[in-house]
Amino acid sequence: MNNTYAIIGVIILFVTTYFTRMLPLVFCKKPIQNTFLKSLLAYLPYAVLTSMLIPEIFNGPYGLIPGILGFIVAVALSYLNRSLIIVLAVSTVVTYIAMIFNPQIMAMIGV
Repeated sequence: MNNTYAIIGVIILFVTTYFTRMLPLVFCKKPIQNTFLKSLLAYLPYAVLTSMLIPEIFNGPYGLIPGILGFIVAVALSYLNRSLIIVLAVSTVVTYIAMIFNPQIMAMIGV
């Protein structure tokens, strides 16, 4: 890959990222009054995060058990109204620990 191709790619990524972040600032100068739009924007991060993580739980390269354990911890912490950062951090740590001990877990359940 030559440098020109890489530079053009970086410029294209910069422009698309910049405009997606700039457009709301240009068009939404007043506070949002619509309750539907406010609730949609409030739940959007959780919906996007869920749509990215659910396929990885079932198709992850380290087996099904670590993904399911991390998912259970994430759901439990979310149910207890913990912040999104806490939920992500703790479920990532639990999944990582389960990935380390995955052969032992599989041997215990007989798979």
